[in-house]
Amino acid sequence: MISDFGYNLLFDEALPDVWGEGALFAFSGMDGQTNEKASFVASLGADNDLIFHLSDRRILKFHVSGPVVPQIILNDLLILDCDAGRIVVAWSDWHTVVGQCPSNVKITLTAINDEKSSDEVILHRYKEQFAVSFGKKLQEAELRTQTGLNLNVDEIVASRLNVYEKIDDPSLDKDARKLRLKCFSVMKVNSLAPESPMTHRWSTPDRVPHRAMWLWDSVFHSLGMNYFDSELAGEYLLAVLQQQRENGMIPHMFTTCGYCSVHTQPPVLAWGVWENYLHSKNRGFLENVYTGLERYLQWNLENRDTNNNGVFEWYIEGDPFCRCGESGMDNSPRFDEDTQLDAVDFSTFMAHDAGYLSKIAFELGNNEDSEKWSRISRRISSQIHSLLWNEEKGFYCDRKMDGRFSSVLASSGFLPLLLEDIPKDRVLKLIQALEDPMRFGSDVPVASISLDSPKWSTDMWRGPSWININYLIVRGLTAQNCDQQAEKILHKSLEIVGKYYNDFGVTFEYYDSRNQTYPTNCDRKGPVGKYDIRDKIHNIRDYHWTAALTFAMLNESETRITKKQLAEV
Repeated sequence: MISDFGYNLLFDEALPDVWGEGALFAFSGMDGQTNEKASFVASLGADNDLIFHLSDRRILKFHVSGPVVPQIILNDLLILDCDAGRIVVAWSDWHTVVGQCPSNVKITLTAINDEKSSDEVILHRYKEQFAVSFGKKLQEAELRTQTGLNLNVDEIVASRLNVYEKIDDPSLDKDARKLRLKCFSVMKVNSLAPESPMTHRWSTPDRVPHRAMWLWDSVFHSLGMNYFDSELAGEYLLAVLQQQRENGMIPHMFTTCGYCSVHTQPPVLAWGVWENYLHSKNRGFLENVYTGLERYLQWNLENRDTNNNGVFEWYIEGDPFCRCGESGMDNSPRFDEDTQLDAVDFSTFMAHDAGYLSKIAFELGNNEDSEKWSRISRRISSQIHSLLWNEEKGFYCDRKMDGRFSSVLASSGFLPLLLEDIPKDRVLKLIQALEDPMRFGSDVPVASISLDSPKWSTDMWRGPSWININYLIVRGLTAQNCDQQAEKILHKSLEIVGKYYNDFGVTFEYYDSRNQTYPTNCDRKGPVGKYDIRDKIHNIRDYHWTAALTFAMLNESETRITKKQLAEV
């Protein structure tokens, strides 16, 4: 039991306790005001240290002798045991870290000058208590550390732990409890308070290195948060819709500095809104967002079907390391030829989201709009089945503007499982592809491209498995009453995220589908060397949608088991 400072945690065995290099450590917008413009965010280092990722990095290090035994490792609270006693580190505010440390353990704060900054970060200590604070000027940082030294660390720790005690589920086994709370911790730390120009609480894929809000990421984040706080999940979606341009377009990325991208991302907002409504039952929310959702889908209809054949093309950039960030599958071999494609995923997302917009309109009593969007959804879906099914391959494939199919078989080809009118024989062929060890029957589902492709690698969308695509495929299989196949992917997804959390203490951006390369060693837009996020972005750690969708799947898995048990009764 954790009791040295008066903590009384009946659920301490369920709390995450794996120190992971690169794990995020920051103040959450769920606890108070955040300030992303200041960028005062840390991650765990490899050697009992914290790295603050300002332009001028600071390293906070505890100089202990002997082994360090982590007791609690959360994204805003650390409790460690060493021979000298117990070390506690917690965020009290966005600008201050406070803690307690045995008086005979030395603490240092060292600056590493990547780029000289005018910002100040200082460490003050009085007996066993310490504080590290950020300030734009030295006097501001000094004042904050003095305040931090007078705070009650016990109360701060209790405040941070309170939410975890509320959501712990003792009915699960120990590993599942730890994974669930770890995922929630990642969700919590990547949740931000309103900050001009954003007037709603919002989410980010990762506080380091991205520091921004993304369109489809925010929807995936909301799907997990629905199971804890549907109001907050709804705000994630509102924050994205707030960035809508006058012509209806929604940028794929937006920052607190006011920068927004010139292209969009997968249209999944109507689906996200409907899923949120199922949890919140907030009709006013639907009324508030309906017009924006309609304008966005209309913009896609008018601007992303250049050949007017009823299916849609992503805007392709010329960057060879990205090609199509608009698709969300940044460096997929699908885009190596740097040419527009009638895209399976874009078209499916459009049909899927139009269907959900129809549901929203019907719920609001707007039958005319409901029928209109249902008709649009059916029309797009029909064109997908007509134009993008490759009978020779038994798979849905992108199509070039000259009518030829792309040779790349990608996980996007399974997304038409989400469509109600997919022919049953094609469902069976997609399941065959999922189970074929030469194509997508990998140890870790679902490989982002076919395993027999000469372009397969461990680099992002060129082979690895992604939890968001797995989640969509599970939803699609469930919609087609393929429960056995859905359960297999769901449980293997949970298994791999849990395994590598236990090994490395973080949730990763993606996983080697062959399960032969550790996530830490997977390439990311080229080969990676020794982990240093400032030198090159590696497989991102404590990635939000991995955590959020794992959290959702853990909750949905419990529901599935309950339904199954009831059916058996």
